Amino acid sequence: MKKPDSLRAALVAALPDLARDPERFLVFIDKGSLHATYVPGLSFECAYTLNIILTDFAEDPLIVWVALLAWLSANQPELLDNVDLRREGVSFEADITTVGGCLIRFAGAYQSDDTGAVDAVEVVVRGRHKELDFGSAKPGDNTQHKFTTPCSYYKLSINGAVKIEIDLLNMLFLVDGVDRLAEQRRALGI
Repeated sequence: MKKPDSLRAALVAALPDLARDPERFLVFIDKGSLHATYVPGLSFECAYTLNIILTDFAEDPLIVWVALLAWLSANQPELLDNVDLRREGVSFEADITTVGGCLIRFAGAYQSDDTGAVDAVEVVVRGRHKELDFGSAKPGDNTQHKFTTPCSYYKLSINGAVKIEIDLLNMLFLVDGVDRLAEQRRALGI
C-alpha cells in the first residue's frame, strides 16, 4: 500500500516540524477489506479507512487541509470529483486545546504479582502549565523537575475501557460510563 506512505511524505513536506518529531504524526489503517474476483490473474483492490493523527499541532489547520487537498487531487481525485464521495470521503475530528493548554498522555502497564496478568493503563490530561521548576539542572546530571499544571481534562483508561473522564469545559463527569452531570447539564440547558 503506497498511498499511506505517499500521503505521509506530502504532509511532512508541507509541515517540516513533523519530520523533526515523527512521534507527533501517526498514520494507521482501519476497516480494511480486499476485493477480488475469480478471474485469471491476481488482480484485486484494497479498500480501507486511513486515519491521520497530529498531536501537539499549534499551527493553522488550513496548512494541513491545503496539503491534503493537493495530495487528493493528484492521488485520489474521485474523492473531489464525485459529489457523494466528496461529502463523506474526508472527515476530521479536532481537539482544540488552546483553552485547555497542552495535552499530556501517560501510558504504562501493571502486572499482577499473583496471576501475572498485565493491564494496560493510559491517562490523558489537558491543562496549562502554571509553574515550571527545573531545579539545579545541569547537562549530564540526574536532576528532578517540578511542573504544576491545573487540569481542565482528565481521562483514565484501563485495557482500552474508559473508567473516568472529567471535562471541566464541557461539564462532563463520567465514571464507568455513567454520566454523573447529565441532569445538571439538562437543567442548565447545555
